[in-house]
Amino acid sequence: MENKNELFPKLKESFDKMIENNQSGDYWKNIPIARDALHLMKENGTDYERKIYMDFCKAMIDNDILQESETPRLLLEYINYHNSLTTTKQLWKRQAARLIKMTDPNTSEQEIKKLIKAKRFLLFDPVQLSEKYEEVIYDVEKECDEILKDEPRCMGFCYMYWSTKHSVLQKHGIEWRSPSRMNPRVMFD
Repeated sequence: MENKNELFPKLKESFDKMIENNQSGDYWKNIPIARDALHLMKENGTDYERKIYMDFCKAMIDNDILQESETPRLLLEYINYHNSLTTTKQLWKRQAARLIKMTDPNTSEQEIKKLIKAKRFLLFDPVQLSEKYEEVIYDVEKECDEILKDEPRCMGFCYMYWSTKHSVLQKHGIEWRSPSRMNPRVMFD
């Protein structure tokens, strides 16, 4: 068990790093940090820390630290953990219900598209909701980042990134469709 005097600064440091990752567009770098932070909270939970953990989870969810299109199960873990800490009303009920429905292997692609459209303007490939995708996405993004490290991040970069991501995902046995394929009437730059 961590000393609470050591734990709170670790959580704050984790949150600050994740905010920094979001600001730079590197959401994928939050995946291991978020997993570690959730593990720390679950392993070191006491009534005293409950309020702080609830606030941490709320900040994670409210600030879109985790992307539902990349890590829906991890986001759902945060929602469920937050709600397990409180005896008052459950927050994010609709979002949790959507995530459960979206990650259910029995949900059709058409139903998933409706659920995505209800919250977002752009569609993403429902394969992103699979456990297999969620298990490898951090490694895939890390490999893409390495491959594209010397490429300028200017107009048109998204197509190079999506092509690279498609190739790397194929190596993991995942057939993925880019946002431009999922949204053919939308222009990307």
